[in-house]
Amino acid sequence: MGIWAFLSGTFHLLGACSAAALAVWILSHRERMDRPAIPVVVALSFSASWAICAAAFGAGSAGTALAESFRNLAWLYVVWRLFQADGRNDLVKPIRPMIAVLVVVELLQATSLIVLHHLIPAAFSRESVFMASVALRLFMTIGGLVLVHNLYSGATAKARLALRWPASALAVLWLYDLNLYTVAYLGVMWPAELAALRGIVLGIAVILLLPRR
Repeated sequence: MGIWAFLSGTFHLLGACSAAALAVWILSHRERMDRPAIPVVVALSFSASWAICAAAFGAGSAGTALAESFRNLAWLYVVWRLFQADGRNDLVKPIRPMIAVLVVVELLQATSLIVLHHLIPAAFSRESVFMASVALRLFMTIGGLVLVHNLYSGATAKARLALRWPASALAVLWLYDLNLYTVAYLGVMWPAELAALRGIVLGIAVILLLPRR
């Protein structure tokens, strides 16, 4: 086992443990949350599952990529619920199509991962398939960051106090993913060193999501 494979497994396990621990804590202290609790718990659970897959099968494996799709879908739902919790559900009609498109992109990614894995097991070693998958991830991360920007910038000064930490956590996750997939796209290869640090990034996001009252 190489040093980066070992570090990747360690970092992702730490990230998974931190996400799972926070999910359990939130579930038992829902009344203390100033944001939608259950969607955050679900997203943290999917994030922990993704990190465990990365530790077990590798950060660039097809199984981990599938888990990442479900993780992203869960966090998109969190963003949607945060818009609703802020009372702006009727004021964000331009945002709804964007969320719908991002959901379709992630479902397309997940479906292609499942189909290709069963029909052509070695498909992801092909450059064309790899580049298409990375392009979809880039679309997702850019769209996610736009949603987070709109969530925070369009909020009232009072609402920003509650939104700043979850918005920061999502920005950290997706901004790092944007850099990761940009490097992967430009280099036409999976950047194992950058991918190994995603477990730490998840841990940072968990810290930002900790309740502060």
